[in-house]
Amino acid sequence: MKRKLQTLRQWAQLQQLKFDQARQSEVAARAQLEQARGTLVQLQEYHQEYALRPGRCNTLTLNNNQLFRERLQQAIDHQHGVVGEKEIAHHSAQAELHANYRKHKSAAEFYARQQRIWRQFCDRQELKQLDEMAQQSYARYQEK
Repeated sequence: MKRKLQTLRQWAQLQQLKFDQARQSEVAARAQLEQARGTLVQLQEYHQEYALRPGRCNTLTLNNNQLFRERLQQAIDHQHGVVGEKEIAHHSAQAELHANYRKHKSAAEFYARQQRIWRQFCDRQELKQLDEMAQQSYARYQEK
């Protein structure tokens, strides 16, 4: 039974480790998502600021401004895709965290229950031994 408890303890520790790793990956995914959203907001603000800047009436300058704004819009569109990917990664990390939490919780509860059973068994064995010792002592006392 002790070996079984040791195995169960190792299993519970492994589940705890997996849960901790899932928590770390979820935190990292959340940080990456926030960073991607921040970059998107910066690009959008810069695009709005650049669109409001007065330009000279030179056709070459207007053409260059238009090209720059188009490339900036492409970067914004690309960043929207990156944010979408990061959101998907974050949601999958959250799902993994939730699944690992359930496994960790059930492993810890099962280990605690088995440990209680083992303690009860040991206590019963100890009581049996104490009873036997008391009976033997009483029998010796009666013989005298």
